[in-house]
Amino acid sequence: MKKFTVKAILFYAISAVCALTITGLTNVAIYWFLAVAGLSDLGSMPLFIAGLALVETAVSVYCVSQISEDMLYYDGEYDEEEPANVFEEEKAT
Repeated sequence: MKKFTVKAILFYAISAVCALTITGLTNVAIYWFLAVAGLSDLGSMPLFIAGLALVETAVSVYCVSQISEDMLYYDGEYDEEEPANVFEEEKAT
C-alpha cells in the first residue's frame, strides 16, 4: 500500500506540473492571438478570463483522471495472450 501511495503522489505532482505548463502555454498562445488580431480588450474581460479558466481546469482534470485510471489502477485488462482472430468464424461457415 505504501508503494501505491508514493506512486500516486508522484504521479499527481508530475501531472500538476504538466497541466500548469500546458495551460500556461495555451494562455500565451491565446493572448498572443488576441493581440495580433487586435482583440486585446476581449482578453481583459472578466467573463472571458473566468470562462477560459473554467474550460482549462475542466480539461486538465478530465485528462489527468483518464490517464491516472490507466497508470495507477491498471489491472492488466489490456494484456491478451493471443490475438483474437476475427475471421475464424467466417472460415467455419
